Amino acid sequence: MFFQQDIESAPSFIKTKRLTNQEGRELDYAIFTTPGSLLHFVNLGTIEQHPWHSTIKHLDKPDYLMLDLDPKQAPWENVLQVALVCKEVLDELGLPAFPKTSGSSGIHIYLPLKPKYKYSQVAAVAEALASEVAQRVPKIATVQRSLAKRQKQQVYVDAMQNARGKTIAAPYSARAKSGATVSMPLTWKQIEKGVKISGFTIQNVPNLSRKTLPPWNGFFDNAQQLKL
Repeated sequence: MFFQQDIESAPSFIKTKRLTNQEGRELDYAIFTTPGSLLHFVNLGTIEQHPWHSTIKHLDKPDYLMLDLDPKQAPWENVLQVALVCKEVLDELGLPAFPKTSGSSGIHIYLPLKPKYKYSQVAAVAEALASEVAQRVPKIATVQRSLAKRQKQQVYVDAMQNARGKTIAAPYSARAKSGATVSMPLTWKQIEKGVKISGFTIQNVPNLSRKTLPPWNGFFDNAQQLKL
Protein backbone atom coordinates (compact mmCIF):
# COMPACT_ATOMS: atom_id res chain seq x y z
CA MET A 1 0.00 0.00 0.00
CA PHE A 2 1.26 3.50 -0.81
CA PHE A 3 -0.14 6.96 -1.39
CA GLN A 4 0.67 9.37 -4.20
CA GLN A 5 -0.23 13.06 -4.45
CA ASP A 6 1.83 14.09 -7.48
CA ILE A 7 0.20 13.35 -10.86
CA GLU A 8 2.96 12.28 -13.23
CA SER A 9 0.69 11.89 -16.25
CA ALA A 10 -3.05 11.96 -16.93
CA PRO A 11 -5.49 12.27 -19.85
CA SER A 12 -6.59 15.76 -20.88
CA PHE A 13 -9.96 15.53 -19.09
CA ILE A 14 -8.22 15.31 -15.70
CA LYS A 15 -7.89 18.78 -14.21
CA THR A 16 -4.83 19.40 -12.05
CA LYS A 17 -3.46 22.16 -9.81
CA ARG A 18 0.24 22.73 -9.10
CA LEU A 19 0.90 23.52 -5.45
CA THR A 20 3.91 23.71 -3.17
CA ASN A 21 3.81 21.27 -0.27
CA GLN A 22 5.15 21.75 3.26
CA GLU A 23 8.61 20.55 2.21
CA GLY A 24 8.77 23.08 -0.62
CA ARG A 25 8.21 20.55 -3.43
CA GLU A 26 5.91 21.42 -6.33
CA LEU A 27 3.20 18.79 -6.80
CA ASP A 28 0.46 18.44 -9.41
CA TYR A 29 -2.71 17.52 -7.52
CA ALA A 30 -5.72 15.93 -9.22
CA ILE A 31 -9.06 17.75 -9.08
CA PHE A 32 -12.10 15.49 -9.31
CA THR A 33 -14.70 17.32 -11.41
CA THR A 34 -16.76 14.49 -12.93
CA PRO A 35 -17.52 10.80 -12.29
CA GLY A 36 -15.14 10.14 -15.19
CA SER A 37 -12.22 11.77 -13.40
CA LEU A 38 -12.94 9.72 -10.28
CA LEU A 39 -13.19 6.49 -12.30
CA HIS A 40 -9.88 7.22 -14.02
CA PHE A 41 -8.06 6.94 -10.70
CA VAL A 42 -10.15 3.97 -9.62
CA ASN A 43 -9.00 2.20 -12.78
CA LEU A 44 -5.40 2.89 -11.76
CA GLY A 45 -6.00 0.98 -8.54
CA THR A 46 -6.80 3.88 -6.23
CA ILE A 47 -8.85 2.62 -3.27
CA GLU A 48 -8.88 5.50 -0.80
CA GLN A 49 -9.76 9.11 -1.58
CA HIS A 50 -8.15 11.75 0.64
CA PRO A 51 -9.19 15.29 -0.38
CA TRP A 52 -7.89 18.58 0.91
CA HIS A 53 -10.08 20.47 3.40
CA SER A 54 -10.50 23.31 0.89
CA THR A 55 -11.34 23.71 -2.79
CA ILE A 56 -9.42 25.51 -5.55
CA LYS A 57 -11.85 28.43 -5.16
CA HIS A 58 -10.26 29.24 -1.79
CA LEU A 59 -7.29 26.92 -1.27
CA ASP A 60 -6.02 28.60 1.88
CA LYS A 61 -9.40 28.72 3.62
CA PRO A 62 -10.83 25.32 4.63
CA ASP A 63 -14.49 24.35 4.39
CA TYR A 64 -14.47 22.51 7.69
CA LEU A 65 -12.65 21.79 10.92
CA MET A 66 -12.19 18.18 11.93
CA LEU A 67 -11.13 16.10 14.91
CA ASP A 68 -9.72 12.60 14.38
CA LEU A 69 -10.43 10.23 17.26
CA ASP A 70 -7.62 7.69 17.06
CA PRO A 71 -7.92 4.74 19.46
CA LYS A 72 -4.74 2.78 18.79
CA GLN A 73 -5.14 0.29 21.68
CA ALA A 74 -8.15 1.94 23.36
CA PRO A 75 -11.45 0.01 23.30
CA TRP A 76 -14.10 1.01 20.77
CA GLU A 77 -16.51 1.91 23.57
CA ASN A 78 -14.11 4.67 24.62
CA VAL A 79 -14.03 6.06 21.08
CA LEU A 80 -17.82 6.31 21.06
CA GLN A 81 -17.85 8.00 24.45
CA VAL A 82 -15.19 10.53 23.44
CA ALA A 83 -17.17 11.29 20.27
CA LEU A 84 -20.19 12.14 22.40
CA VAL A 85 -18.05 14.43 24.55
CA CYS A 86 -16.94 16.20 21.35
CA LYS A 87 -20.60 16.72 20.51
CA GLU A 88 -21.27 18.00 24.03
CA VAL A 89 -18.51 20.61 23.73
CA LEU A 90 -19.61 21.76 20.28
CA ASP A 91 -23.28 21.82 21.31
CA GLU A 92 -22.42 24.14 24.18
CA LEU A 93 -20.81 26.50 21.67
CA GLY A 94 -23.82 26.30 19.38
CA LEU A 95 -21.82 24.57 16.65
CA PRO A 96 -23.22 21.62 14.64
CA ALA A 97 -21.05 18.50 14.52
CA PHE A 98 -21.16 15.74 11.92
CA PRO A 99 -19.60 12.35 12.76
CA LYS A 100 -18.42 9.54 10.49
CA THR A 101 -16.49 6.35 10.92
CA SER A 102 -12.93 6.60 9.71
CA GLY A 103 -13.44 3.26 8.02
CA SER A 104 -10.20 2.19 9.68
CA SER A 105 -10.20 2.30 13.48
CA GLY A 106 -11.67 5.57 14.75
CA ILE A 107 -14.24 8.31 14.28
CA HIS A 108 -13.96 11.67 12.54
CA ILE A 109 -15.91 14.69 13.80
CA TYR A 110 -16.51 17.50 11.29
CA LEU A 111 -17.59 21.10 11.81
CA PRO A 112 -18.60 22.87 8.54
CA LEU A 113 -17.20 26.39 8.23
CA LYS A 114 -17.66 29.43 6.08
CA PRO A 115 -14.43 29.56 4.03
CA LYS A 116 -13.11 32.76 5.54
CA TYR A 117 -10.47 31.52 8.00
CA LYS A 118 -6.86 30.58 7.39
CA TYR A 119 -5.69 27.05 8.05
CA SER A 120 -3.64 28.28 11.00
CA GLN A 121 -6.74 29.86 12.58
CA VAL A 122 -8.84 26.74 12.12
CA ALA A 123 -6.02 24.56 13.48
CA ALA A 124 -5.78 26.71 16.60
CA VAL A 125 -9.52 26.37 17.26
CA ALA A 126 -9.32 22.61 16.68
CA GLU A 127 -6.48 22.30 19.20
CA ALA A 128 -8.49 24.23 21.79
CA LEU A 129 -11.50 21.97 21.23
CA ALA A 130 -9.38 18.83 21.48
CA SER A 131 -7.84 20.05 24.73
CA GLU A 132 -11.26 20.76 26.20
CA VAL A 133 -12.47 17.26 25.32
CA ALA A 134 -9.36 15.69 26.87
CA GLN A 135 -9.77 17.75 30.04
CA ARG A 136 -13.37 16.62 30.48
CA VAL A 137 -12.62 12.90 30.25
CA PRO A 138 -8.88 12.53 30.95
CA LYS A 139 -9.14 8.83 31.76
CA ILE A 140 -10.20 7.97 28.20
CA ALA A 141 -9.07 10.96 26.09
CA THR A 142 -5.74 12.68 25.51
CA VAL A 143 -4.00 15.14 23.20
CA GLN A 144 -0.65 13.42 23.80
CA ARG A 145 0.82 12.39 20.44
CA SER A 146 3.45 10.04 21.87
CA LEU A 147 2.15 6.47 22.11
CA ALA A 148 4.65 5.76 24.87
CA LYS A 149 3.17 8.53 27.01
CA ARG A 150 -0.46 7.51 26.49
CA GLN A 151 -2.41 5.07 28.60
CA LYS A 152 -3.85 2.13 26.67
CA GLN A 153 -7.45 3.11 27.34
CA GLN A 154 -6.95 6.68 26.08
CA VAL A 155 -8.24 7.85 22.69
CA TYR A 156 -6.03 10.40 20.97
CA VAL A 157 -8.05 13.49 20.02
CA ASP A 158 -6.01 14.56 17.00
CA ALA A 159 -6.41 18.18 15.88
CA MET A 160 -3.22 18.24 13.80
CA GLN A 161 -4.98 17.07 10.65
CA ASN A 162 -6.24 20.64 10.16
CA ALA A 163 -2.91 21.93 8.85
CA ARG A 164 -2.68 23.10 5.24
CA GLY A 165 -1.98 20.16 2.94
CA LYS A 166 -3.18 17.52 5.41
CA THR A 167 -5.83 15.14 4.12
CA ILE A 168 -8.30 12.69 5.61
CA ALA A 169 -10.38 9.89 4.12
CA ALA A 170 -13.44 11.34 2.38
CA PRO A 171 -17.01 10.48 3.40
CA TYR A 172 -18.05 7.28 1.60
CA SER A 173 -14.44 6.48 0.66
CA ALA A 174 -13.53 2.81 0.76
CA ARG A 175 -10.50 2.00 2.92
CA ALA A 176 -7.70 -0.41 2.12
CA LYS A 177 -8.68 -2.64 5.03
CA SER A 178 -9.86 -6.19 5.51
CA GLY A 179 -13.55 -6.35 4.61
CA ALA A 180 -13.35 -3.22 2.40
CA THR A 181 -14.83 -0.97 5.06
CA VAL A 182 -16.14 2.49 4.20
CA SER A 183 -15.73 5.85 5.94
CA MET A 184 -19.43 6.22 6.66
CA PRO A 185 -21.30 9.41 7.61
CA LEU A 186 -23.35 8.80 10.74
CA THR A 187 -26.11 10.26 12.86
CA TRP A 188 -25.50 10.91 16.54
CA LYS A 189 -28.16 8.32 17.37
CA GLN A 190 -26.00 5.71 15.67
CA ILE A 191 -23.06 6.74 17.85
CA GLU A 192 -25.24 6.47 20.96
CA LYS A 193 -26.44 3.00 19.95
CA GLY A 194 -22.89 1.67 19.57
CA VAL A 195 -22.32 1.66 15.81
CA LYS A 196 -19.36 -0.41 14.57
CA ILE A 197 -16.88 0.30 11.77
CA SER A 198 -17.34 -3.23 10.41
CA GLY A 199 -21.02 -2.47 9.78
CA PHE A 200 -20.25 -0.44 6.67
CA THR A 201 -18.52 -1.98 3.65
CA ILE A 202 -18.53 -1.57 -0.12
CA GLN A 203 -21.10 -4.38 -0.21
CA ASN A 204 -23.83 -2.77 1.90
CA VAL A 205 -23.19 1.00 1.83
CA PRO A 206 -24.72 1.64 -1.63
CA ASN A 207 -27.98 -0.02 -0.57
CA LEU A 208 -27.97 1.66 2.86
CA SER A 209 -27.44 5.04 1.23
CA ARG A 210 -30.45 4.57 -1.05
CA LYS A 211 -32.75 3.62 1.82
CA THR A 212 -32.34 6.61 4.11
CA LEU A 213 -31.76 10.35 3.95
CA PRO A 214 -27.99 10.99 3.98
CA PRO A 215 -26.88 11.59 7.60
CA TRP A 216 -24.89 14.63 6.46
CA ASN A 217 -27.76 16.14 4.47
CA GLY A 218 -27.39 19.93 4.66
CA PHE A 219 -23.76 19.79 5.77
CA PHE A 220 -22.68 22.92 3.91
CA ASP A 221 -25.93 24.69 4.75
CA ASN A 222 -24.68 24.57 8.35
CA ALA A 223 -21.40 26.36 7.60
CA GLN A 224 -20.46 28.33 10.71
CA GLN A 225 -18.58 31.48 11.63
CA LEU A 226 -16.02 31.24 14.39
CA LYS A 227 -15.46 33.74 17.18
CA LEU A 228 -11.70 34.20 17.08
